[in-house]
Amino acid sequence: MIVDETNRFRRSSAHIGQSHAAPWIDATTNEMYTFLATVMLMPHLKKNRIRDYWSTDHLIATPIFAELFTRDRFRALLSNLHFRDNQYQTPEDSLYKIRPIIDELKKALWKGRLHFKQYIPSKRNKFGIKLFVLCDCKTGFILDFIVYCGSKTELNYQKDLGVTGSIVTTLLERFLNKGHSLFVDNYYSSPALFEYLHQYKTGACGTVKKNRAGLPTFEEVEGPGGQVFYHTDNLLAFQWKDKHDVTMLSTLHEPIMVPTGKVHFVTKQEKLKPLCVKEYNENRGLVDKYDMQISFSECIRRSEKWYKKFFFHLVDLTIYNAYVLYKLKKNVNLRLAEYQLALIREIIGKYGSQVRTSIGRPPSENPLRLTARHFPSRIASTITQATRNRYPF
Repeated sequence: MIVDETNRFRRSSAHIGQSHAAPWIDATTNEMYTFLATVMLMPHLKKNRIRDYWSTDHLIATPIFAELFTRDRFRALLSNLHFRDNQYQTPEDSLYKIRPIIDELKKALWKGRLHFKQYIPSKRNKFGIKLFVLCDCKTGFILDFIVYCGSKTELNYQKDLGVTGSIVTTLLERFLNKGHSLFVDNYYSSPALFEYLHQYKTGACGTVKKNRAGLPTFEEVEGPGGQVFYHTDNLLAFQWKDKHDVTMLSTLHEPIMVPTGKVHFVTKQEKLKPLCVKEYNENRGLVDKYDMQISFSECIRRSEKWYKKFFFHLVDLTIYNAYVLYKLKKNVNLRLAEYQLALIREIIGKYGSQVRTSIGRPPSENPLRLTARHFPSRIASTITQATRNRYPF
């Protein structure tokens, strides 16, 4: 799909601003795989500009890029990268340019070995695009996501829950009535949402804003370790004084304190914290550790259109999920960066082809040669030219 659309787009726009470009040769599947591997490699060797990856300056040279592509061919592929025919543009779909990729990725998201705790982090703004992501707490695996498009966001909107509650229920739609537990932060938490989830056999726990509709007015908590709580048959609202006030909402917990394993440095007494706080921190910790940051090259992020940036972010997301599955299957302790490099090597080994290097004078080994070695100098006179001064110009 990507290869076909890229070739079609280049042919349809061949007359626009391309008069000085090299003649276009249709991209192939092998070439596109190698192109993606090249982009994946760039953040491991960060440079300021795309052309710096093809620099012959020995201070910054990285020959692998010239072995995979000429600079002009790489830029041509990046410039013409396309995912959907513009004739399918509709005013209702803000994501039409990247829609086929989103749909295919959502179909491919893992639906197999699912643990019973999920986490939805705060909304994250990626180059102007907000993503809402449902993650498995135990592994960090990304189960589903929603792309925020303002009023055009694809939600099963429920008026009683508002936009943030509808985001949660849309992400959880396939997982309700299965006994799962959900952990969310205060962007999403509300009594109305937690009661709704409880009706569908889904527990919930999270930090909550004190001014959420339906919450009681909390009494002032004095001193570190102070606490106050209110509860209904299903809901627990708990406020605890740590360095600052921590307000929790849960349908999973009782209002009990548990040891933290730490000792107060003054009183030497074991520190305690609410069970709901302890389990919330534990279950969000793994997901936060693998925060979904854009890892493709900064110079590409600066220079390309939004849908290409978002495409590379989706590639990142896919690689991360593959990494999680690989660790589960192989039961190995492997860093994400190590997995990425191994994947890049495998793609290049299977799909890459050697690019013919240019023929010409190699760059000087010493960049100071012309300024440090070639100065005029007086040459001693010979017998036949006793009075003539000679200079080596």
